[in-house]
Amino acid sequence: MKFKTRLKGQSHRRFILNAVQASLIALAATGLQAAEDGHHEHNHNHDNQHQSHAAHVHGEAALNIIIDGELILAEFISPLENLLGFEHEPETAEQKQAYQDLLQDLADSQAVFGVSDARCTQTGQQSESPFTEAGHAHAEWHGEYYLECRDIAEAAHIKPQLFTAYPGIEKLTVQLISTHGQSQQIVTSNNDTIPLK
Repeated sequence: MKFKTRLKGQSHRRFILNAVQASLIALAATGLQAAEDGHHEHNHNHDNQHQSHAAHVHGEAALNIIIDGELILAEFISPLENLLGFEHEPETAEQKQAYQDLLQDLADSQAVFGVSDARCTQTGQQSESPFTEAGHAHAEWHGEYYLECRDIAEAAHIKPQLFTAYPGIEKLTVQLISTHGQSQQIVTSNNDTIPLK
């Protein structure tokens, strides 16, 4: 499937993200996403017709990336606890400032990941408020990033940039879909490079 030169329309973007999510569900069914011992796991029931269940595990996050031609679409999902140290709606002035700083930092894809030698420009970004559900005790960050890359063929690897800024993230599950196929890799601060060639 080839994208048009520019992503157009929310429905097109949502279609691509749904494809990534479907791939993640298939991989999870093979047991590749078992939770590590020692983490707090919470199961959430989402109100949809399929009654899907998502694991909310402190210390873990997910980065889903599609590369098609010169375009990159990425999705970053993490329990808010990993990023802020709390998951409730900010209450104190310090928590409110920390949340505003997070919004500003994670508006830039380079705070999440980098693509070596690809000369990428971010063309769009959006995130959902983690506090949309009243009384939701386990809020999550969900951000989407759209990039155009002039030299994607030169890119050797993708490198997450999250571990230093957010030490609450101990393990990142990276799902990659490109012309080379589909792969999943678990990365940590000691092993955080995803090869593209």
